[in-house]
Amino acid sequence: MKIKKYKMPEYSIALFLYIKTEIHRIHYNIRKEAWLEDKVDFNKTIIWRPYNDENNILPNFEYKGVNIWLGKHATKNLESNVNDNASSDFWVNWFDSCLCYLKKFDDKGFNPRIKNDILEHKFNKINNN
Repeated sequence: MKIKKYKMPEYSIALFLYIKTEIHRIHYNIRKEAWLEDKVDFNKTIIWRPYNDENNILPNFEYKGVNIWLGKHATKNLESNVNDNASSDFWVNWFDSCLCYLKKFDDKGFNPRIKNDILEHKFNKINNN
């Protein structure tokens, strides 16, 4: 079944690009090296996959049911599975939720196991606080 994709409004692209910046920062804080935008998985809740020029079937970014596909240039032509008439409140709430989830990995000083370039975290440690 083909997934319907919608062009993202510019303000939602700006919010998404800030999330990407935070992933860069958190990755550096944890691994002490730059993130090359390879696959990263925050406990299967936030997933980043690199752009695949040949068959970009899987979304490049996933969080709480929102899937985002990057164009060849990551700041242009972003598409999502969110209907193009979604309100700005929807995007702002999604953004806030995503940032709060990411900050759990940063602010609590977690030292995750790193395996196959994927950051793996213990979900129960996060949720028990």
